[in-house]
Amino acid sequence: MAMTDATVQLPEAIECPLCLGKGELSRTEVLERLGMKDFARVAQLSAEEAIRLVLKKEKDAEQARWAKFDAELARRLAEVTGRHSAELQKLRTEKEEFVVRLEEFRKNASATLENAKQQERLAAERELQEQLASLTKRIAELEAAERLATDNI
Repeated sequence: MAMTDATVQLPEAIECPLCLGKGELSRTEVLERLGMKDFARVAQLSAEEAIRLVLKKEKDAEQARWAKFDAELARRLAEVTGRHSAELQKLRTEKEEFVVRLEEFRKNASATLENAKQQERLAAERELQEQLASLTKRIAELEAAERLATDNI
């Protein structure tokens, strides 16, 4: 940060009022001999210290904001993670229920197929028995007709 000096710049080297211009002393040395501090320097140092303190305070405030941000981010991340975990657990439970139902459907389909095959076999067996009974009856009729024919001869 650059500060503009609103005061008029005083020359660093001035004629010494104590020696009436016989030698040149720096402004700081003249003021020191007169028992005065260099107020411009003190003001500059005070301003630099004030700027340093403001910068430190701002840096501390920025760190506090980042810490608050990190805490809020962690809280929200934990919240989202919790919701995600709960939903994931719910979906896993649903998946397990579907797997159980699918296995039941497979067993039922297998049993139904087995029953259908058994019914088809029973129906075929009944049909064959009916055909066998019909043929047996026809054979008996033909044997009776043959006997009648042989008896009449």
